[in-house]
Amino acid sequence: MRRPKKTNKGDFLLYNDHKLPSNRRDFLASGMIGLSTSVFLPSLTTMMMQSPAYAQSMGCSELASSCGVPYICIEGAGGMNIAGGNVMVGFERGGDQTDVDGPGTTAGDFIRLGIPASQHPSKTASQMMDNSYGLVFHRNSGILAGMNSVLNGVLVNGKDIKTMIDGLIICTRTGDDTNSNPTNTVYMAQKCGAEGQLVQLIGDSNTDSGARSAAPSSQIDLTKRPSQIRSFTDSEGLLSIGDAIMGNGSLNASAGDAGTARMQEFLKRVSGMSKSRLEEFKRQPASVQMAVGLEGALDGTSNLFNKFSPVALNPANAANNSGDLAILQQAFGGTGNNVDDQRVASVGNLVLNRIAGAGSVTVGGCDYHNGSAATGERKDEEIGRYIGKLIRLASLKGQNLFLHLYTDGGVTGDSGGLTDDTPEGKGKVVWTSDSGTRSAAVLIIYKHDSDGSSLIRDNETRQIGNYIKGGGADLAATSASNNMDNLWKAIILNYLATMDTTGDKAAIINKFESIFGRGSAPNGASDFIRFKSLVA
Repeated sequence: MRRPKKTNKGDFLLYNDHKLPSNRRDFLASGMIGLSTSVFLPSLTTMMMQSPAYAQSMGCSELASSCGVPYICIEGAGGMNIAGGNVMVGFERGGDQTDVDGPGTTAGDFIRLGIPASQHPSKTASQMMDNSYGLVFHRNSGILAGMNSVLNGVLVNGKDIKTMIDGLIICTRTGDDTNSNPTNTVYMAQKCGAEGQLVQLIGDSNTDSGARSAAPSSQIDLTKRPSQIRSFTDSEGLLSIGDAIMGNGSLNASAGDAGTARMQEFLKRVSGMSKSRLEEFKRQPASVQMAVGLEGALDGTSNLFNKFSPVALNPANAANNSGDLAILQQAFGGTGNNVDDQRVASVGNLVLNRIAGAGSVTVGGCDYHNGSAATGERKDEEIGRYIGKLIRLASLKGQNLFLHLYTDGGVTGDSGGLTDDTPEGKGKVVWTSDSGTRSAAVLIIYKHDSDGSSLIRDNETRQIGNYIKGGGADLAATSASNNMDNLWKAIILNYLATMDTTGDKAAIINKFESIFGRGSAPNGASDFIRFKSLVA
């Protein structure tokens, strides 16, 4: 068994079989640092092109229904466990989550997924499988425990919020513990309708995806590069063009001489742009030109900065009377002193307010194969709490929500079944090494104030692909089982399904190909579509 090197710095994870951390991504996976604290602000060009007028010209207005279903990625950075120890996984090709006795499998196959024989789901199914969220979890799942800590007893208009939630697990392989896995999906979601009134993408990391892991290179559009958001104060910078101009307030022409001076300086900066840059803006719709002042539209520019002023964007600002802070405190149990809660709340607030189109949240320290189960359980519960709090926030704002949980690689349990019998370890099998073949992606959806009926299509299961004897993904089960390009396509097909009003799979596939190109849908595309509409 590989053991982590000892440190005196808490839950830092250093392994003999890993190279020493040498860059920010390595430190993040080991839990030694949080994400970068610098804020990436959009360029002047990006800021202008992502103005409310531009967003409306692309189909997203202030009406929530026209901005697509809010979309948030949650990354377990470093290679966490998803299948088995958290979300139940079946071993029968074409089967579902409860097919835990596949051909030739034994209780030992779940050992590699963190589940000892004493907790095998088939032996104690009534005790070890929980379907209260539709998606089936192992009863001792850390993610389940975290979600329950937030959502147990929560009612929405007198109905249990759990009946408004469902999900889907996709069995797949990803590379072990590497930032090059193209697992992030915010760019594709934005193309499919997750549009913001001000900016299109945000994330808590200063990367091209807004998270630790990459997005597919063919889908990255750097004009929409995610703005980095890690706190309520960071939100103020979404429309900033520098402290020298912004001062302590926004470009508010009505704020006396100081506001007028800042407005004039802003317009001077626009007029001083190169001819080629100005020509670029002249090709934009008239609404964009008006919003950025290309035709001297001072009022239009003023309105833009008034609506998205630093005060308006920061829910904790004393002058902000939107009521958002009270809602955030209700959903997150108070966010004042917990920097991680505020980081997640900040991303969630901007996405659910439709100010941003889609967002990413990264949870570091998920490279937790340190010879225990307790470290992983604590991290899984943290992720579960974030899922629960984002869903609670959506419910309080009256919004639907689409969550994509992913990780770069996976972990494997001790082959001999050694368990961690500490209270936090829950008697589960200890994690000993990386294992990308034991990876998975999970989609969780919330339909606000639904009637409690299933959010999964009739005669469909909550599992795409399957696991096989030995406790790894069946790499030949579907076209997405061993193909990262098809994995994001399967995810986005389900995202499109949540906004479809026809109920027709062929229409969803046609919509996908109208966005990504003819012939771009993966083999077996129809079988990938499992979700019902959240808007119908």
